[in-house]
Amino acid sequence: MVVAALVVTRLADIVRRKERLGRADLAWVIPTVVFVGWQAACAVAFARIPLFSEGLNASAPFTGSIRSVLGWIEHPGFTHLLLLTQLAVLVVVTALAAWNLRQSRSSPFERLAFVFSVILLAMLSTSIWNKDPREFRTMVDVFVLGSGVLLGTRTFRPLLLTGATWVVWLMVAALSVKYL
Repeated sequence: MVVAALVVTRLADIVRRKERLGRADLAWVIPTVVFVGWQAACAVAFARIPLFSEGLNASAPFTGSIRSVLGWIEHPGFTHLLLLTQLAVLVVVTALAAWNLRQSRSSPFERLAFVFSVILLAMLSTSIWNKDPREFRTMVDVFVLGSGVLLGTRTFRPLLLTGATWVVWLMVAALSVKYL
């Protein structure tokens, strides 16, 4: 999603300013070529393109998250409390970043990458949402890009974001110690 946002914003700049591709465009050209090459290599080796495989990683928007959250609430436990806490912090950061998206001084690329990551997050399936809390890394892109949007605003207080992040990390660490 980040590379896609870079492609869109860079191509828009090229069209608007009538520029030519340059050295800076290697930042999106190389990952795109590697991605397409990998898809082609897998298609040859496995007769299936990974992007369209049946990995059950995507679903209709919010279907996976809603089903998972309802399951966490129905069967409460320490693990589900941790998942709900992580989700609450993610929702707060996402909502604040979305609210401040237009006034943020972060680059158009960063803001578009955040939007693309939120769209991807909304489409994750139940099989992704119901993983171990330590596997919540699928949602890290939204958190990091949303934090970047927030840090680009004049009114945002970084201490709040840092505190919320530490709370979640300490809870994940506590759960990890439980499994040692």
